[in-house]
Amino acid sequence: MLAYPVKSGHIDQQLNTEIIVVPASERYVEQMAVLQRLAYDDDDIMEEDQFASHLRYFPEGQFIALDPETDTVVGTTSGMRINFSREEKLLESWHVTTGDG
Repeated sequence: MLAYPVKSGHIDQQLNTEIIVVPASERYVEQMAVLQRLAYDDDDIMEEDQFASHLRYFPEGQFIALDPETDTVVGTTSGMRINFSREEKLLESWHVTTGDG
């Protein structure tokens, strides 16, 4: 597994926590969904089944930031490749573009 260590410090505390960036896996979809609900205050968020779908269809584009000491997801990113024209506006939502995740 590829892992990219990132040192992270907190201004108000003298912590030196190592966070690693790793490919996402099915094991973490529940934590990924919890983090999404914490980060976004709207109904247009991804749930566990949608993260799992992304892992099936776009596995190379899914990464998480993980605190290895607690095995806790502290960040996520989702990527995919699609064909689009820069000259045309994307008029549909993320959920429509991805087939609801």
